[in-house]
Amino acid sequence: MDCARRKRKRLRSGTIQVSESPKSPVSIRLEVGETDICLSTKMMIGKSYSLVDTDTAQIYGTVTKDGTYSSLTLYSRRSSLTLENLDSNLPSNVGAVIIRRKNNKVVLKGDLFKLDVVQSKDGGLMVQIVQLDPEATGLLGLLNSVNNSSQIVEKSGKKKILRHDGINYLLEKSKKQSCFELSNEKYSSRILGSINNFLDNES
Repeated sequence: MDCARRKRKRLRSGTIQVSESPKSPVSIRLEVGETDICLSTKMMIGKSYSLVDTDTAQIYGTVTKDGTYSSLTLYSRRSSLTLENLDSNLPSNVGAVIIRRKNNKVVLKGDLFKLDVVQSKDGGLMVQIVQLDPEATGLLGLLNSVNNSSQIVEKSGKKKILRHDGINYLLEKSKKQSCFELSNEKYSSRILGSINNFLDNES
């Protein structure tokens, strides 16, 4: 009797499974001209996304719900570094990537990019593009391409028109954030394309 009870208990405990990180809407900010635009797309929270990928360096970011990164990981020439906050001790370089501190930010400079890493009020890391070559791939490369190939073609009070790839998208002033957002959420996916290409499933 006791053996049977123990067996049933083992079977019940065996059904418990660890679920995958849930997909959640993540806010992405862009600046087209002088217009601040917020897009929203579903990403795997806690997963690592390829932000920049060149022949000599790769940078991955672990996404949080507010669109910042809980950590950044750099790979270059068989060297690597994980950056979780700006107060940690940093080397002068990781492989071909030069690292510098400047005015409460960390500057990452590679062959095809120059990025500023700053810390948000909530502690998350934000990556600002200073220079990014069109040949660089990854999520930041995609966002940079969208930024450079889009334009605001009409302004009207609280509404604006965003033109991207010859298509007009209606923008409205966000009630929750200090930016303009797409009037239809599904358009974000159309503009950003499939972000699955930039997901590092091994992380």
